[in-house]
Amino acid sequence: MIPALSGGIVRSFLEPVLRLISSPSGAIDRLFGYDVFVAHRRVDAAAYAALLIQRLDQEKLSTFIDVREYGPGDELSASTLRHIRKATMLVVLGSPATLAPRTPDWVLAEIDAYWAANSGEALHVLPIDFGGTLATGSDQSVVAARLRDVIRLDQPLAALDQTPSSAVIEAITRQFRNRRRATVRLRVFQGIAGVLSALLLASLAAGWLANRALDDARRNLAANYRTAAKDRLDSSFRDEATALAAESLRHVDLADARRLVTENPPLDLSQVIAADGVSGFAADVDLPRHRWAGVGFKGSLSLLGLRGESRSDVRLGKVDLWAVRFTPDGERLLAGDDRGQMYVRAVSDLNRSYCDALPRFDDRISQLEFLPTAQALLVNAGKSLYIVDFKDGCPSGAPRAIYRSPEGIIEFEFDAPRQRIVIAEYNSLAMVTLSEGTAGPPQHFTLPTPPGRSERPQPKRIAVHSPTGKLCVLPLGGDELVFLDTQFVATTPLAHQPFGAAKAPVRVNAFSFDMNGERLVISDGDGNLVVWSLAQQGHAERRFRVHNSIATHTLLRNDTIVSLGDERAGAAAPRQVLRVVKLDSPSSMPVPLMGSNVGAKPQVRSLETSPAGARILAAASDGRALSFDFASGNVSDVVAGLGVSVEWVARAVDGRRIAFFGDNAEVGLWESGHLLRKASFIEQSATGLYSAAWLDDGSALAVRGGWTAPLLLPADAGQPVLTGPVKVSPEIKGLVAGSNGMVLVHSGAGATWTWDTAKNLMLRVDLVGTDSLALMDVGRWGRDGVAALTRKSLFLWHWRTGGRLERAAEVPIRGDQMVVSADGRRIAVFQRNQLAVYDLPSGALRAILPFPGDVYTAAFSEDASMLLGGSRDAPFVLWSLRSLDAPPLNVATVIQRASGQVNADFTLALPLPASPAPQRRR
Repeated sequence: MIPALSGGIVRSFLEPVLRLISSPSGAIDRLFGYDVFVAHRRVDAAAYAALLIQRLDQEKLSTFIDVREYGPGDELSASTLRHIRKATMLVVLGSPATLAPRTPDWVLAEIDAYWAANSGEALHVLPIDFGGTLATGSDQSVVAARLRDVIRLDQPLAALDQTPSSAVIEAITRQFRNRRRATVRLRVFQGIAGVLSALLLASLAAGWLANRALDDARRNLAANYRTAAKDRLDSSFRDEATALAAESLRHVDLADARRLVTENPPLDLSQVIAADGVSGFAADVDLPRHRWAGVGFKGSLSLLGLRGESRSDVRLGKVDLWAVRFTPDGERLLAGDDRGQMYVRAVSDLNRSYCDALPRFDDRISQLEFLPTAQALLVNAGKSLYIVDFKDGCPSGAPRAIYRSPEGIIEFEFDAPRQRIVIAEYNSLAMVTLSEGTAGPPQHFTLPTPPGRSERPQPKRIAVHSPTGKLCVLPLGGDELVFLDTQFVATTPLAHQPFGAAKAPVRVNAFSFDMNGERLVISDGDGNLVVWSLAQQGHAERRFRVHNSIATHTLLRNDTIVSLGDERAGAAAPRQVLRVVKLDSPSSMPVPLMGSNVGAKPQVRSLETSPAGARILAAASDGRALSFDFASGNVSDVVAGLGVSVEWVARAVDGRRIAFFGDNAEVGLWESGHLLRKASFIEQSATGLYSAAWLDDGSALAVRGGWTAPLLLPADAGQPVLTGPVKVSPEIKGLVAGSNGMVLVHSGAGATWTWDTAKNLMLRVDLVGTDSLALMDVGRWGRDGVAALTRKSLFLWHWRTGGRLERAAEVPIRGDQMVVSADGRRIAVFQRNQLAVYDLPSGALRAILPFPGDVYTAAFSEDASMLLGGSRDAPFVLWSLRSLDAPPLNVATVIQRASGQVNADFTLALPLPASPAPQRRR
């Protein structure tokens, strides 16, 4: 009896433990659960739900929200149902979309699941009724009818776009006084600890369960960060979205977070210089020499180095300064004060006046602009615009008034291509043309009255679109942009609102087009900035914060933003800083591939598809073979002055030899800057050449053309050209070199052969089966493979002994054209104005990278960490793919250090100077 009794006691202890082990999810739910489950429609309540979670997190309440999308025929996941049943309280967001019928209706399913698991005193349901949606919709909505007898919390409809009110938070937290989940968990663990301390097995089981619970907590936290990231991305705050997605990687490494980071690389906001005590009535920047100047109160002038290496402060009298400008050579600074006095100081010595006699104007000098020749200066003083000759670094002669405004001048813009000055006045616009420094008669214009309005708008800020001469006007008190043509007639685009749902800012600092005229940059006095794209039909390409507080002065020069403003760090007093931000992310930047020969506007015909080393070759239409360095971004000439438009260029695998051909079907082979061999293939390919491929050992080049057999050009000039045994029509569309002299030949009709160049033997091979007519492109896959892209699938093959191809995989990737990385682990498929990046051989989609126009050529760097792509009539764009492979903590740290540090409450604190400000020199 004793053994039996002992066995029963052991079983009584072990059976609960075994149940915990066999059903870990049920055990976790019994021990934990969530305080609040939030049911909502993602269509119009996702942003409010995310903000509600933030507030409840601050109240130490555990909250769950299901962020996945469901479609017709889908079912609620098992994990979601568990979280609903174990939640203490159900909060239903009664937004207008709740009334819309759904089949199936997931909000109704969540309510029913909670109701089925709770009754009596355990039932805690709180509907939040926005704008009376639930109160008036019980006749048309099953959800509203289900909640008819439940006490609702009324909120105005506008609250959906605001932070949850204190009444909402109080209504929820009131249910948890004296019964918080944290207290329940603590008591449960205290009781469990006393029992499990006696049993090693039980303690191991508890440890395992605790790890599972911790993993669940990490996954939930990561999901919350990704939800917040997607919300910021929907509002065009790409930098904050990326920082939040990077924060989710600290908890769980998921592909969708890495993809968001890669597709939306943040701007680098980390270049920041301490600037306490600097006045900001007016400012100018000399980017080539990395200097910034600001003027302001009682004659103060400050000169700062943009690398934080120097600072000088002086006073130019006791009158406020309202204008400042560097001379084009950067040697001197011009300033103007409130009483019309001009100052000129040498940058090397701000304390000494550089010029003997300086002009005096009748009113405040508020704007100084040099004409392109730098021989004359435009001055806005009071209600008049003057032109002043400028010689030997000083104003020369008496100022000449070229325009007097009856109402006052806000600002002016000089339109250099059309030699005209566009002037914004308080009630109208004016234009003055210049001819050899002489001003013509002024012309006056008014802004068109919008349909349905009686008041004619007044200009607030203007910007000239240099490529077209269009004038962009931001009206006073308006939130829409007005575009006028060169005759000041309203034109498209019309009625675009760059500020979205928000009103136009009271104070606008920067209002300028970028260098290419494709984007309009607008910044306000609160540290916010919007990049508005003309190319994307008036789309807000990016919104971000330049400062955490007040922005005093913001400038755009050469696609670089330089802004003076305040930063707040916790409860400390504001710190004034100068921030320098490139308009394009360092992880997706435009590349001027044509180097110094820009005047002729040559075209890059093709890129080397599998580059060796840190450089990639490009074929140029002006007879050059260019080399682009991925690390430095420098462009150099490899072969120049060829006299023909280069169609194709590439190096051998070992990088020693270069081959090229032009539109005259003439092929050249080079080594160490010397021509090894040149051959013409016009007779063999009357329609021209299309591409080529080096043999693995660099001994010869396989050439393809139209209505011809494949050709082999040995590097040794003593060896004859080898012609393949099969003539291919209509053209040889692709060549892929393999090991031991093997070459894959692909025809435009979809047929493929293996060509043994050692035996000069061609054998037909079927790479894609029934998809042969849909075969669009072939390429090298790694060191010993072939990739064949069809409009249905991607087929991967390995070269085997004897020149045989063996099929490795079929991947659900489709398209018309592709490039494969040299190591074979990544592929980019052309999709009109974007490149879709996949991993191989898994076929997992890693990123979709947009381009300013249809992509026609692209190439990976050798290690597949970067991708360069070109589109017609637009700059090349270089994308970094490092975020796809780097350790998640490194990704999060690098991104947040540059774009902002994420706090627990989903806010960002912009980077501050790493070291104290240097000592001022007086």
